[in-house]
Amino acid sequence: MRSMKGKPWFRGVITLTLVGAVAGGLMLAPVNAAHSDAHVRNLAKQVVKQNGGIFAMFSDASRSVPTGIDTVATLSVPSGRYAIFAKTTVTDPADIDTQCILVAGNHQDEGWATVEQNSDELEARATLNLQVGHRFRGSGTIRLRCDDDGDADDIEDIKIMAIRQPTLRNRSQAPLRPVSSPEDA
Repeated sequence: MRSMKGKPWFRGVITLTLVGAVAGGLMLAPVNAAHSDAHVRNLAKQVVKQNGGIFAMFSDASRSVPTGIDTVATLSVPSGRYAIFAKTTVTDPADIDTQCILVAGNHQDEGWATVEQNSDELEARATLNLQVGHRFRGSGTIRLRCDDDGDADDIEDIKIMAIRQPTLRNRSQAPLRPVSSPEDA
């Protein structure tokens, strides 16, 4: 019989079983049991510390987008595997042409907010949503970097969230081949 220890789903089952056992121990353990409530709570904290967690930062204040790519927000995280999300809103009384990059180690996601000048004298607004998966082998810093290309845009409502999980698959997909007709699909 083959070993199941290397299988990601097997590790997930072990984690869920351990968390369930800890939760059950919190509800069922008598006060003077060999494993006290404090011991079970400490075990539960260790499980969360080793396998999961959510780290987040926000800045709702409005400020100018830098001219030339520069960091507008950071989030420091401990080692682990993360699904990372960032969101920000770019505004300008005229038009918007802003680039932002979410950077985690050697992984990044780039987005552009482009809104042409409007004639109704309404403020131009655009929201950028970025995401990336990355494994930090030691503590690390996630950066949101932006550039308005000298356009004098403002940035506000910056949010960065990093969700740490015991496993992460960060794979590149092969490009899809073009379909010229329904018969080719």
